[in-house]
Amino acid sequence: MSGAESDGAESDGAESDGAESDGAESDGAEEEARALEGRLARLADEGGRAIDPPGFRFAEALLERARGLGGGAGARLLGRASERLDLLEAAFLRRREEARAVMRALGEAGLETPEEVQVALDLGDLPEATRVARRHLRPRPAPREAPRRPWLARLREEAATSFQESVGTARATLAVARAADRVPPSAGPYNPQALAVRALLTAEGLSPAYVHALLEELDDLAALEATIAPPSASAKIRSDRKGTESRQPRRRTRT
Repeated sequence: MSGAESDGAESDGAESDGAESDGAESDGAEEEARALEGRLARLADEGGRAIDPPGFRFAEALLERARGLGGGAGARLLGRASERLDLLEAAFLRRREEARAVMRALGEAGLETPEEVQVALDLGDLPEATRVARRHLRPRPAPREAPRRPWLARLREEAATSFQESVGTARATLAVARAADRVPPSAGPYNPQALAVRALLTAEGLSPAYVHALLEELDDLAALEATIAPPSASAKIRSDRKGTESRQPRRRTRT
């Protein structure tokens, strides 16, 4: 065999060895990907997706991307997916232990499993089941007893309230009637005073309580205006006159 032929044989052997190693690596990555997918599927069946939905979806995306890339990049993504899956499984085990502890506490407290908790457990939603169970374990405050009042005082208070409401209704009706009487006979349909009276009559027919409340607001505004408005000019003149008269000396009468 010549030297060229031996060199070609050696190169062919090296290529075949490289192909075999690449195939072995590919098979190993495929097996690792299938194993990770199996772990992820089991975790999803047990309710692990509800523990960390974004983290679970991220692990799924890493596995999908690793299958598409292959080679060294795919192997690195498989490593990241494995780390993420370890975190998810640890979080799931931790939440499952918390749920079991809360369920034991319910049994020790003599409480039956609430329907909401059972529904959450059936759906595999451990966080929701734990949250609802803890809410049922919280001590409920004792109902407050309403303070007892003597029946005569209660009747007097109710009678006073009814009397005040009757007085307010009668006052509102009287005010609307007086406003209607003050409309001049020659007032046209678009006269401002006639329009205001028609609006009050309509409001009284629809809701007498509204007219009553409106009059109370007007009374409050009038009382407020009386407290902050400056004295009128005539009142000021009268007060000035009184001050001048008080300052003038009195004449003495001779006896």
